[in-house]
Amino acid sequence: MSTGEKILLTGLMALALGLGLYTALGPISGKRAKLEADLKKLQAENQRLVKENNRLVLEIDALRNSRDYQEKIIRQELGLIKPDEILIQLPASGDKSGKKSSGTSADGGR
Repeated sequence: MSTGEKILLTGLMALALGLGLYTALGPISGKRAKLEADLKKLQAENQRLVKENNRLVLEIDALRNSRDYQEKIIRQELGLIKPDEILIQLPASGDKSGKKSSGTSADGGR
């Protein structure tokens, strides 16, 4: 093998090594790492949404079929009471004045 062939072979090997390193450590590798991180985030979000969906399915089922749950939600969300009940409201723990904060005066806002 002549000196020129040895130099050419060494150059080709160096070029192949350089291309291999560029492929492994270059911009494509950075994009892949970002895509893998994005994929993990999306998979975690998907798992969270699956759990939330399952919880909502159970809540819908309870709203359709459970009278006790329906009554609980009606009381909480709408503040309704039964005809024979008396509602006693206590001031919030931070309200020391005992006054209602309805925004209207005793004379009807006149």
